[in-house]
Amino acid sequence: MSTQTEPSNPEDAIRVLHVDDEHSPLEFTKSFVELSDSNIHMESVATTEAALRRLEEENFDCVVSDYQMPVLNGIEFARRIRGFSDVPIIIYTGRGSEEVAEAAFTVGIDDYIRKELNPSHYQVLARRIRSVVEERRGHDALIRSEERYRTLIEQLPDPVSVRVGDERVYVSKSAAEFWGYDDVSELLGVGGAEVIAPEDWPIIVERMERRERGEELPSMYEVKIRKTDGSTVDAEVHTTSIDYQGTPAILNIRGHHRPQEDRD
Repeated sequence: MSTQTEPSNPEDAIRVLHVDDEHSPLEFTKSFVELSDSNIHMESVATTEAALRRLEEENFDCVVSDYQMPVLNGIEFARRIRGFSDVPIIIYTGRGSEEVAEAAFTVGIDDYIRKELNPSHYQVLARRIRSVVEERRGHDALIRSEERYRTLIEQLPDPVSVRVGDERVYVSKSAAEFWGYDDVSELLGVGGAEVIAPEDWPIIVERMERRERGEELPSMYEVKIRKTDGSTVDAEVHTTSIDYQGTPAILNIRGHHRPQEDRD
C-alpha cells in the first residue's frame, strides 16, 4: 500500500472522533488513516453515548461514524450532534444504501463513504476527512473575517451600506439614523428609489448600469438623500466594488455634504 504522508504541522492538525461498535474497524481505521495523513489523529469510541459525552466536553475537528450501531444508528447520532454542534460529520459504513445516504444528508452530515476492503481505501477516507475539515475551517475563517469587518464598519461615524443590484443587504446603524429610520432592518431590502430624491434617481440608475457593464466611473459623487420625514439632504457618496458573501456588490460610504467654499 502506498502512503500519503505529510510533515506534522500543529496548525494543520485534525482531531477526529471515530465511532464504531466493532473493535477491529476502529483499530484498522486509526492505523491506516494516520499512516495516510500524519496530521490526522483519530480517537476511538465504541458507543454513541460515549461519543456524545466527549463531543459535549471536548473539541473535535470531525466525527466519523458507522451507521448500524446499538441505541442510536448513524443518522440518529448525527441528528443528536446537530442539536448542539456544527462539527463536520462523515457517515462511514459498509451496510448503507442510497436511502440511508439521502436520509443522512437530510439531517446535516457532510459526507457519506462506503467501506471497502482495499487498504488503499483508507487514503480516500483520509482525504475526505481533510476536505470536510478544511472546508469548515475556511467557512469559519470567512465568518470571522466578516464579523471583524462588520465591527470596523459599525465604528465608522459615516453612514455605510452594501448594495447587491438595487437591494441593500447591509446597513450600518449610523446609516439608519442618517436616513431617519429607527432600526437597520427597516432599510434591508429597500430599493434605492425609496431613499434617493426623485430628481437624482435616474442618474443613479444610469451609473449602476454603467458599473455593471464594467465601465470605470468616479468613486465619489453627490446626491440628494430623501429621509423618512420627506426632507432631503445633500450628501457625498463614496462607492467601491467589493465581494459580499461571494457576490459582487457595491459598498457605499456617505459623508455629509460640504459647502462649495469648503471644497475650494
